[in-house]
Amino acid sequence: MGTVLPWVNYLEICTINDELSRMDEAFIFRIFKSQHLRMSYISSEGVYLVHDETVNEPEIKLVLFEKDSVTSQYRRVGWRNRLVPPNSCAAIHCFPPMLIEKPLPVSTLLNIEISVPREKEEIQKYLFPDDWWKDIEPEKCKTENH
Repeated sequence: MGTVLPWVNYLEICTINDELSRMDEAFIFRIFKSQHLRMSYISSEGVYLVHDETVNEPEIKLVLFEKDSVTSQYRRVGWRNRLVPPNSCAAIHCFPPMLIEKPLPVSTLLNIEISVPREKEEIQKYLFPDDWWKDIEPEKCKTENH
């Protein structure tokens, strides 16, 4: 992953909680372990962390989302996020269901086809409302270029 995104030490992948919940968690952990990947869950944030057992970085964050029954928007999972009112979309990263209606478009990352949200960068407007349009130079690049 470092060759794709050399300026970060993690990759975030949005995952729908209902789809992941249909699978046996122990089975998922065993699959990752068979590939020398360690998996842990942060219940407060609704995030699975995946690490290669042989190196510290990079890390993959599977960020879980679920459909909110009040707003009909998708929102972050996790007990900390459930303490926030459902209409506080900036805090819990809400986005409309139309962006993930199936069948999803497919893109390639590291020679692997993955499903991606509809409307290209539209989901970025919901997940990063304050700076989705900005071209921000990553800190790692700033220190290497100066």
